[in-house]
Amino acid sequence: MNQREASWSPHSWHDHPIVQQPDYSDKQRLQKTLSELQKLPPLVGPDEVEHLKAHFAKAARGEAFILQGGDCGERFADCTREMIASKLRILKQMAIILCNRSHMPVVKVGRIAGQYAKPRSSPYEIIGGQSFAVYRGDFVNQEDADHDKRRADPERLKLGYFHAATTLNYMRWLAHCEPNSLQDHDRMLADDPSSPLAEIAAELSQSDEYERPSGAEPDFFTSHEGLLLPYEATQTRYVAGRNAWYNLGAHMLWIGDRTRDQGGAHIEYFRGIANPVGIKVGPGADPRDICLIMQRLNPDNVPGKTALITRYGSRQVQSQLSALLEAVQSARLQTVWLCDPMHGNTIKTSTGLKTRIFDDIVNEIHETIQVHRAAGSRMAGLHLELSGEKVTECVGGFTRLSAEQLATNYKTCCDPRLNSDQGLELALRVGQMLQPASMQLH
Repeated sequence: MNQREASWSPHSWHDHPIVQQPDYSDKQRLQKTLSELQKLPPLVGPDEVEHLKAHFAKAARGEAFILQGGDCGERFADCTREMIASKLRILKQMAIILCNRSHMPVVKVGRIAGQYAKPRSSPYEIIGGQSFAVYRGDFVNQEDADHDKRRADPERLKLGYFHAATTLNYMRWLAHCEPNSLQDHDRMLADDPSSPLAEIAAELSQSDEYERPSGAEPDFFTSHEGLLLPYEATQTRYVAGRNAWYNLGAHMLWIGDRTRDQGGAHIEYFRGIANPVGIKVGPGADPRDICLIMQRLNPDNVPGKTALITRYGSRQVQSQLSALLEAVQSARLQTVWLCDPMHGNTIKTSTGLKTRIFDDIVNEIHETIQVHRAAGSRMAGLHLELSGEKVTECVGGFTRLSAEQLATNYKTCCDPRLNSDQGLELALRVGQMLQPASMQLH
């Protein structure tokens, strides 16, 4: 071990300032829970993590495309057969469309089996004229507007682990024992042959995915924001055969825009693990700071180790992304570029509901592809908040969902997600953009 590695441990982040953490009133109970979690078996294997890292390296070279998507925040109550299958199904269907259009394998990475915590802009919120501790995700507290249920409860960390384990177990069974159940396209058929649904159904029926993984490799990988460092440290194991530390609670983790401080606890923790690590980059981020963070997380410049997930909003891509691309290219830093077209395009309706406009999402992706191509780079994947259900949370798409219809089936616990129809339409639109001869939106 060199000096840099010797100075790191799964707990060295304790010596650095940390943000976006819940305030647990019973610290002794928290420590007991963390000790119990430390003894539980890992959720994923190091070989699986290395497979994903290799896919990220391929995507950076233009040999694969990354489709990362799922809930903004998972709920324990949604750990059911139907909900898990619907999430995997929409990712698989979108992957087939993107494969057919781009002629590249599409790597499916779910925001699943661990996305139970959310950063928040304020520690409190007003509901019905009363102030409550903010809901931070099922890992921490409960959604109900009740003071007791809003208290941070360490036991929910164990509940999160077991719900993640159950989800992963069913994901693996579906992928290897019931793969056809994830390819149910009959519902896509439309009476009107000119309907986008008819075009999508035809696309799905033409072929299966471009490349299937080997039996030793997952068909779906898992990811979540590595927000709660006390929990993430319990999932961190030393693998002697690889002489490296891995977070074996997920295949990939990412650092959010709010926790991306160079000297902060999150960067300190993530610099020590071998997993692929995503870095969210929002408006106003200094490209020099991003480069320093990348060098800290990946000092050996290993391909596939880091992903930059840009989330500027459709109107700021040109001005913000060009500067970051220039800085990263000048420093000759290895990364895979993903576009998160969701977070920078969030607005509120007159009734206070958060939503996103489908056309803004499409435009951010289009602008991102254009800026990359102009710089001799490439957008290698998407990072999306989407549902496999017919939720009504984002406005627009071929179904012309209006702001007035949002309350019909608005179910998100935090941020608005694309519904299944919008996800499939987006795959069709992005597939067109990825074709060199098709640069215009249709």
